[in-house]
Amino acid sequence: MFIGNRVLIGPNVIICTGTHDVDPVIRQEAGGSFAYPIRIEDDCWIGAGVTICPGVRIGKGTTVAAGAVVTKDVDGGCLVGGVPAKIIRRLKSGDGDVKRLKNGDGEQKSGDLIGMSWTSREPVMLELDFGNTSGI
Repeated sequence: MFIGNRVLIGPNVIICTGTHDVDPVIRQEAGGSFAYPIRIEDDCWIGAGVTICPGVRIGKGTTVAAGAVVTKDVDGGCLVGGVPAKIIRRLKSGDGDVKRLKNGDGEQKSGDLIGMSWTSREPVMLELDFGNTSGI
């Protein structure tokens, strides 16, 4: 399995490399199950509850909507969703609205969310910076 850089993975995601033949005779002769690789390229966002099936490649910059079941390769730069996952639309560079949270002085403070007042009801995406994790 390969997971690229800056990939966001939501809760309850299933990345399933294992599989088996549907024919019970072949399953018995082959000795059970086997695995196919999965590749999730850089800058993808895998929503909550997504299932990624064996042998799938998710291309760079793709967003997979919550609850989708990815059964086939997905091109880069797409929004996909559904069961099975299908292309909803192609994403343009810079799509999305990432809002950075600021403190009362208008300065962005990394990791300082305590004591902030929430005056807007607009959805907000938080940017988290865990520093250099290359040594992990």
